[in-house]
Amino acid sequence: MLCRSGAASVQAVLAGGVDATAEATPIVAGQVRAGSQPALGVAAPERLGLLPEVATAAEPGLPGFGNGSVSGIVAPRGVPEAVPARLAAAVAAALAAPEVQARLRHQGTVPPPGRRRRLRPGGGGGDGALAPAGGRRVGGAAAPQPFR
Repeated sequence: MLCRSGAASVQAVLAGGVDATAEATPIVAGQVRAGSQPALGVAAPERLGLLPEVATAAEPGLPGFGNGSVSGIVAPRGVPEAVPARLAAAVAAALAAPEVQARLRHQGTVPPPGRRRRLRPGGGGGDGALAPAGGRRVGGAAAPQPFR
């Protein structure tokens, strides 16, 4: 069953239309806490502040199992280089703030350390998605790349 959103996939599990889903922690946290949707694990290297009682996938024996997403800020082609550089510095400063780090971790987000990097169209996947510059696509998705 193809679901158009995380909320729809959670509803499909609750209604018995599908057996399981893999969704962002904030989308499933309410159902996990209420006991209506058990969590098998989180696809992160450490337990998450939002659901600290849920084990990582590595704990029961799936080392290296992970999932993540990339959020980007984009600007029009031809914007002066000083503009994205200044924006990147402001975003990096905000993400480094302890209160922002605490809030993101509480929401189930573990922002990776890193610097600004360029995004490029999704590498020929035809879906219009962006992928890290120099990244490769695996099964229609961008393979994870280290921050440069």
